Amino acid sequence: MYKPCRLIGLELGISVLSGALRGKPTGQPQSWRGDVVAVAERDLSAGGTLDGEGGYTVWGKIASAEHSLAHGALPIALASHVELQRYIAAGMIVCSADVAMPDSEAVAARRNMEQRFAARAPAIRGAIGRCRWNSGNSDEPA
Repeated sequence: MYKPCRLIGLELGISVLSGALRGKPTGQPQSWRGDVVAVAERDLSAGGTLDGEGGYTVWGKIASAEHSLAHGALPIALASHVELQRYIAAGMIVCSADVAMPDSEAVAARRNMEQRFAARAPAIRGAIGRCRWNSGNSDEPA
């Protein structure tokens, strides 16, 4: 069924019940093909704190996994309550090196995924489509 938008709050209950009652997953990835990376909504100064998804400092932009790793992009899911270490201009992708990341399970899982992808990258590289950024038809970030 086509849906122009996702209603995550409503769909989550259906997914949980489907898994719990019927033992059937509603969706699962087979490989890592893309990332939703954090992009600055406005000019962000060093020392400021990112407020994550739904906040006023960053928004999410889709990127291929290969491009995300090559540029060290910060996933939007990890962009909550982290302090910026340098100035980021509006529209620029926030990189992991731009923020002070606390050690957590999410960060450890991300590093593990990056290491697994890097080891398999030569075999996968041809299978991953190039990301189309919002800035025209360019494959480069805005």
